[in-house]
Amino acid sequence: MVGEGGFGKVYDGFLEDGTQVAVKLRSQSSNQGVKEFLAEGSILARHHNNLVSMVGYCKDGQYMALVYEYMQEGTLQEHIAGNGHSGRCLTWRQRLRIALGITRVDEVFL
Repeated sequence: MVGEGGFGKVYDGFLEDGTQVAVKLRSQSSNQGVKEFLAEGSILARHHNNLVSMVGYCKDGQYMALVYEYMQEGTLQEHIAGNGHSGRCLTWRQRLRIALGITRVDEVFL
């Protein structure tokens, strides 16, 4: 397990070709529903350079998973807090640039 969020736990894994991925599994006890889980997948399926790329997904009955590219350098949350692999915090300018870039995703995709 490499993390945990509102939907459930995130695990690292490998595809058959050896590519490392992160797999987000929807927990049955999640406060966020199926609709929100699928909306995240839909947005990330349309890649944007400020968001992690989605490799694939699985929806098998009650089981759901989103498969993402593995972020070798850690998560955005870790970089904001300064406890990522590099140990450096993002500057306020970098944070603002990321936030503005992500809002453009909403304009383009929604």
